[in-house]
Amino acid sequence: MTTNNKKQLIWHIGDPKTGSTSIQRAFATQSVDAGDRTVECFRPHGTHTNSVAPARALKKKNPKGVARWFRKINDWANESQANYLVVSAETFGNVRPRLIKNAMQKYLTDYADTAKVISYIRPHASRFLAAYTQRTKMGVAYDSYNDLIVGIQRQKALFYAPRVSRWGSAFGDHYTLRPFVRSELRENDVVQDFFHEIFGDDSFTIKNKIEANTGLSTHALMGVKFFHQYLKDADVSNKARKTLARCLYQYHIPKAETSRPRPVLDKGTLETLYETYHEDAQAVDNKFFDHPLMFDALEKARAEAPEEPTDFSLNTHYSEDEQNQLKILFRDIVKLQAGHEKLWLSYLNFTKKLIQLSEPQLSLLKDNKATVDEMDGLLAEVASIFQ
Repeated sequence: MTTNNKKQLIWHIGDPKTGSTSIQRAFATQSVDAGDRTVECFRPHGTHTNSVAPARALKKKNPKGVARWFRKINDWANESQANYLVVSAETFGNVRPRLIKNAMQKYLTDYADTAKVISYIRPHASRFLAAYTQRTKMGVAYDSYNDLIVGIQRQKALFYAPRVSRWGSAFGDHYTLRPFVRSELRENDVVQDFFHEIFGDDSFTIKNKIEANTGLSTHALMGVKFFHQYLKDADVSNKARKTLARCLYQYHIPKAETSRPRPVLDKGTLETLYETYHEDAQAVDNKFFDHPLMFDALEKARAEAPEEPTDFSLNTHYSEDEQNQLKILFRDIVKLQAGHEKLWLSYLNFTKKLIQLSEPQLSLLKDNKATVDEMDGLLAEVASIFQ
């Protein structure tokens, strides 16, 4: 790691569903205190700490976009007084490592030789379940786990070994792969673990409790699915619908939800996942970990899986009366959201403190306070029924 005020560039590349939002929020809220050692995260638009734009430029092989973003990163790195310079985006994980190496050698010459890459991977079964719930929250209407299995098998998704091996070959000792397994994380926490990897010790504190994208119960998840379907049928724009759904599942539902059971993978689904991924799990363990973490996690999930699949029927979770109550609230939300598409993203970012809002965004919220307050009340009522 860096000494004598030298700067080190660190790429945080995900994977998805491994706490990236929590890590980015630790930077956004300036929650890390390491005394004389300082760490800073690149903010591509001056506000949020997710560098998805430069990652997409690389992924799309857009030379003008790569040049523009990597020059911005270089200017930021040169101007920063921090010892550790982090660029964070899950999208980097699906970029060919040679593309990021080539871009660094061309635009980040002072940092290329010492740059470090940190990534996390989640065990296959847990990652599959997280993908299912996340996609459902975002409005993809699956009837069962099998709908997603067919898709990921066709796309050859969730095979870690080929991808992480490419990163290992490209960056050698400068590539760190960490298991997103609670018992393996520093203090059982990914944020603590990430900053331990940066500083190399525990001489730092996280001043605020950082938790993002918490899971939903099956009951709440089916409620969010119902919300999406109603707004789709009402011809609400995809952007407004998805933003309002995020307001629900990222802000209102976590405040209201109780300890209802969450979705679990059944034995039939686990058998399919085991047959598909057990060799990949073994390959990752053999190359990157000193004991069989990924394989053991897959076997444990398989052994503990219940016979019966999770019931994703709306009628199982909500009575006819509750569905009618929700429809009335959804109808009012549809009416209220019309003509205010830009407002809801500012509202989401304000309530979740995802980014520092610009003056125009703050003015938009102030000028529409009555509308925002009314929407806030409607979403809170919806969340109370989802409880």
